[in-house]
Formats: sequence, structure tokens, C-alpha cells
Amino acid sequence: MKEEDQTGVDDGYETCSIGSAPASAVEEEEERDVRMLAHLLGGIEVDMPRDFDAIFENMPEWIDPVKLKRGQRFALDYYFGVSFSEVVSLYVLFALSKNGLETLIRTNRSNTPYRAYRRYYETSEIVRTWLETDILEPGTEGYENLRKVFRMHRQIRDDKFRNPSKYETAQRSPGTTDGRCSYLLPDLRKDFVRVPPGCVEMFAHTEQHDLNSFSQCYLAITQFGFFGLALVYPEWFGIHNCSRRDMEDFVHLWRTIGYFMGLSDEYNFGRGTLDEVIDRSRWLVRAMVKPKFRDLTTKWEHMSRCVADGLRMYMPSSMPFDTSFCYLCDVFDLDVTNFKKTIGFWQQVSVWWTRFFMKYLMRFDCVRRTMNMYVFGCLKRATVEFNDETVQARLKDKVFDYCS
Repeated sequence: MKEEDQTGVDDGYETCSIGSAPASAVEEEEERDVRMLAHLLGGIEVDMPRDFDAIFENMPEWIDPVKLKRGQRFALDYYFGVSFSEVVSLYVLFALSKNGLETLIRTNRSNTPYRAYRRYYETSEIVRTWLETDILEPGTEGYENLRKVFRMHRQIRDDKFRNPSKYETAQRSPGTTDGRCSYLLPDLRKDFVRVPPGCVEMFAHTEQHDLNSFSQCYLAITQFGFFGLALVYPEWFGIHNCSRRDMEDFVHLWRTIGYFMGLSDEYNFGRGTLDEVIDRSRWLVRAMVKPKFRDLTTKWEHMSRCVADGLRMYMPSSMPFDTSFCYLCDVFDLDVTNFKKTIGFWQQVSVWWTRFFMKYLMRFDCVRRTMNMYVFGCLKRATVEFNDETVQARLKDKVFDYCS
């Protein structure tokens, strides 16, 4: 990536810790954190809209079809790296919102590796239609999937308000929702105890009194998961040789999709200039994501493992959970010495190799295109297997020790 075009941050962008900063700088940062979090939490009080058709009929003027198509092209050109960033972003989203995680568990669609495989394969196919078809044209596959996802969210939201008791704490079901096996949590807790607590207490207190997992606040956080890490840490996800306009178009794509998911301009994570979006994303990682890692739960580990193992059912060479989460910790410049000792030498080598591959080999267009072809090939094969009863029976019968 050319120096003048690089829009992400350098490795380890935090040049000093809060503890070593001047008092005035610390106070200024804390005030800014509280102010930005207060704005985000204000979205908890704002519900998602009811009518998709009304959203479509009242599209704002900022939606630019030309920028949107360029953003789609960029996302397809860097599909391998962007997809990887979206997978590890799920670990972030599971950690950020206890209510959101409980709601996800309660839907009973991704709390085993097999269910996660089916759910996230379908999600990847939906996202692909958003990249390959004209989402502004009624009747296209992308447009219909926007409508489908919006209505699905609205249906879950309405059910949660009609039957709040069943969402207060997801019922325990051995091997599926209780996360009985905690291989990593003891060591992760030793490592993350050094992370400053940030603003998470303020967020957790608010979340205790909230039922709506589809408020503007949570929709915005989810939206971040689709582009935030790729935007802030592009080289870590194999995104090189791109211009500022490329990144602006990429953000515009997800700002537009966020609008169709019911996000108002006030809470849309892609609002504002590119610099403002990058700054907002950095803030979320520093002030909320990293501190939230201090409070990881067995359910978080269980659901995260289901994601990774489910993905490997149709993309066998993808990273297992231990390795991919270790890689995410390196992206965030987190010291996880105890965790790395637990996963062992060869998995650490795998993390190192992935880092080298993403930061250096993915600079070559031929490598990037090859990896894109690999992912598209896996999805094409998965499409055939998805309705093959023999294949599905074999995948469903796979045994995982944390699901036994």
C-alpha cells in the first residue's frame, strides 16, 4: 500500500498507554470516551423501524449508486481478506453485547458447529448477493435479501418483546448453550486483566435494563463488524495497494446497507468522512472491545468455537478458533503470553505464518486473486452440498468434545 494512500493505522497504533500519558491527556481521553459512548448508548432508546418499504421509498440523498458499485467491486476484489475480518469480528460482537449473545443463542441457529455452519454459510451467500447485484433495484437478489434480513430482525425483535422471559437468560442445554468446556478462559483472563477497564461498566449497566437487541445501538455495533477491522487494520487482512477513494467507497457500501437494515443517519457507523469513521472504529476497539475481553464467558468461548468449527465444515483450510483468536489479539496488539503458551508452538507458528501471508504475500495481485478463487470455490461446493442429505448427515454427526 502506498504511504499516501494508506487509510488504516500502523501496527500498534497506540503509541502510549493511558498510564504513561500526561494527566490532562488522560482526562481529555476519558471525557471523549464517555461522550462518544453516551451517544452510542442513546441509540438503545431508539428502536429499529417497522416498514422496509418505507425505508426504501425514503432513501436519503447521500446514497450514491456510483460509489455503491465501486464499493461492491472493492469488496469483491478483496473478498478473502474482508471475509476473514468479518469472521474474527464475530468474536468481537459476541464479547461486546451480553444481550446480543443471549438472543443469538436463543434463536437456536448457531449454538453447535453444524448449526453455525448452516447459518453462516447462508449469511455469506446473502452478503455475496449484496456485492454482486444492484441492491437499489427492486426484484434483484440483493434487494430481496435486504428485505429478508430486515424482516427477520424485526420478527426476532417482536418475539423478544412479546416473550421477554425466554430471552432473559438463554436456557441451558448441555453441549449447546452452556459452554461447559473452557479451555482458554483461565489463561485469557490472566492476560486480559492487564487491559484497562475503559467504559464497559457504563455500557454493562445500561445493558442490564435493556431488552432490545435490534436498537440503533446494537445495529451500529453489528454494522461495525462487517467493515470496521478491515478499515482500521487493512494490512492484517491482506488489503494492500488501495486508495483513499477505495476505502471511502467500501464504507459507503456498508453505510448504505446499514441504512436498509434500519439504521438512522445519527447512529449509522459509516456516517461522516472517512477519517471520522476510522477514528470512530479505533475508539470502539480501544474503549470497548479490548476492555470487554476482560469479561469473556464460557458462552462466548462456546459460540466462538462453533463459528470457527462450522466454517471449517465448508472451508477446511480456515483457521481453528484458538489460532484465529490469537491472530485477532495480535491485530489488537494485546499481550496474551499465557494464551500463547496454552495453544502450543505449532499454532503460534500458524499465527506467525498468517501474519506474514497477509502483510506481505497478499500484496501480490496473483496471490489475492488465487485466495479469492479459493473462497468462491468453497462457497460453490457448499451450495451443492447444502441440500445433499448424505453430506449433511455426515457433517451433522461430526463430534466435538465441547458439544458432547
